[in-house]
Amino acid sequence: MKRANIGASQDHAAETGDDDRPAMRVAVVDDDPFILELVELFINEVSACDVVPFDSPLKALDAIREGTKAFDCLLLDISMPRMDGIELCREIRKVEGYARAPIIMLTAMTERDYVDRAFRAGATDYLTKPIDMLELRARLKSANQIVEALRDAQESVQEKKNDATAFERTAPVLGISGLLDYAALVNYLMQLSRGKLGQVQVAAVALRDADRIVRENDSEVFLALMAEIAQSVSEVFDPLDSVLAYCGGGSFVVMFRDESIRQSAEIEKQVQEVLDRAIAGNRQERLPDVSITISNPINSIAGDANRVRKILDRAIERAHAKAAI
Repeated sequence: MKRANIGASQDHAAETGDDDRPAMRVAVVDDDPFILELVELFINEVSACDVVPFDSPLKALDAIREGTKAFDCLLLDISMPRMDGIELCREIRKVEGYARAPIIMLTAMTERDYVDRAFRAGATDYLTKPIDMLELRARLKSANQIVEALRDAQESVQEKKNDATAFERTAPVLGISGLLDYAALVNYLMQLSRGKLGQVQVAAVALRDADRIVRENDSEVFLALMAEIAQSVSEVFDPLDSVLAYCGGGSFVVMFRDESIRQSAEIEKQVQEVLDRAIAGNRQERLPDVSITISNPINSIAGDANRVRKILDRAIERAHAKAAI
C-alpha cells in the first residue's frame, strides 16, 4: 500500500501547519481494504500528513493504547465488525493524551441517529462517503488547526508551569463523557444542515458572576463547578434528546428537538434545583453556591460555519444578558 508522502509540496505543507513542526500523524481505520487505500491516496493528494492505516478497530485501539508514537488526528469508519467506529471513538477518548485530539468520522451513515451518537461519543467532525476531495481537505485543515492549537497550549503550559485556563472553549478539561467542545458543536450543527436532518432548539446556559467566581477560586474549583453544571443540565435535558457543549467563559449551549419549549423559566428552575443538590452533596470539593441562567431557545436551521457561530453567539449573549439582570 502506498505510504503518505511526508515531503509533499509547499501547498500541502501550508495546509498542515508550520514547516518547523512535524507533519500531522493521521490514523485511518476502515475494515474495507479498498476504502482504506483510497482514503490514504486522497489524503496524500490534499495534504502532507503522515498516514497510518488500520484495517481493524481493535488493532487501531491496541496501537493507540500502546502509545509508542501518538496520533495527532484520527479518521474512523462507523460500520465495522466487533467494534463500530462510534464505540472506538468513545474508547479512544479514554486513552491518556487523546481527550482533545481531532476525531473525524468518515462514513456512509447519514442518518441523524448516527450523527448524534458519534458526536456524543467524542467525534470532532463528521464526513460522509462518497468522499469529496475539497471537503476532505477542509476537514483536515480544520483538524490541523486544532492540533497546532494543542501544541501551542502544551508549550505554553510547559513555559508557565500552569494549567490551561478554565475559561477556554474546550470540553475535555471538564472530564464529562458526551460533552462537546466548541469546535465539535459547530461541526455538529453544520452536519445537521448538510444532511437536512431537521432543526434543533438552541439555548445557552450561563453561570452568574462567572468573573467573580474565577477570581475568588482556583481553577480546580471552577472546573469542578463547570462539571456539576454540565451534569445538572444533562440530567434535566436528556429526556429531550439533547446534545450539550461547553463554550468557555462559564457558558454552555444545549441543543434539543422539543419545539414545545418556548420559555426557559421552568426548565431553568429545574436545572438550578438539581445543581443545588449536587453542590450540597459534594462535600469533598467544597464548592461555593452558584446560580445559573438559561436563555430562551432559538430555533436553529443552521447553515454555513459563520451562520452557525452567529446562532451560538446569539444564544450565549442572551444568557449572559439575562444573568446580568
